[in-house]
Amino acid sequence: MTSRERVIRALNHREPDRVPIDQGGHGATTMNKFVHKKLMSYLGYNNGDAPVMDLLQQYVDERLRKHFGSDFRPLWWRAPKKRPDEHFRAVGEYVDVVCLGDDFGMECSPWMSLELYRKYFNPREKELCAYIRGRIRSGAKFLLHSCGSVYQFIREFIDVGINALTPLQVSAKDMETDKLKREYGKDITFWGGIDTQRVLPFGSTKDVEEEVKRRIRDLAPGGGYVLAQVHNIQPGVPLENILRMYEASKKYGMYPINC
Repeated sequence: MTSRERVIRALNHREPDRVPIDQGGHGATTMNKFVHKKLMSYLGYNNGDAPVMDLLQQYVDERLRKHFGSDFRPLWWRAPKKRPDEHFRAVGEYVDVVCLGDDFGMECSPWMSLELYRKYFNPREKELCAYIRGRIRSGAKFLLHSCGSVYQFIREFIDVGINALTPLQVSAKDMETDKLKREYGKDITFWGGIDTQRVLPFGSTKDVEEEVKRRIRDLAPGGGYVLAQVHNIQPGVPLENILRMYEASKKYGMYPINC
């Protein structure tokens, strides 16, 4: 199964051959430049620098994507204010996922009420999705990036037309993966979920393996899951933990899920 076939099948809530992996497929699945360079050197790749997007994240070198089996390739592109339709026509047939970004959550709750979201954001996001959907290939999906505790808003995201949610900040309130899958797993794909606040930086390799097993067990059955860390990998994360995350994703992410 090709990466594209694997991803499309998972996003359509059907089980592929294995859980898709995202490393560097969009801005929040990259890594800090310092850990990126260390990892490239550790794996024996020369010239480990990659273009910096901003002070916290950067593109992931294609050699790393291939090494870890990432199923995504990014298209970093901003539509101009004038004549954007021409640009959509140029790339639309190649795009399988469109990533939108709005951080609605804090650690303990959303940062606005549901009423405010429905009044100000819901209609505008619905309009944006409809506009883009009319200019890209049929079947392309919308991925929403929203950190924090957004459990209360997930039904609203689905209503807007969002097909997948990232980064799935599992350390935030009400973001337990078994509950999310049980309540919304038939309607939205979950993308991320490997804890970067505690497990990846401070846990052992065994802790990382157990974290990967848990998220796969909770989220992968029936499709509708893409494995990635919760936001960008920071400099303090041990290299062995990064390696174990991807090793475990392939070890336990084969269908049928049995972990």
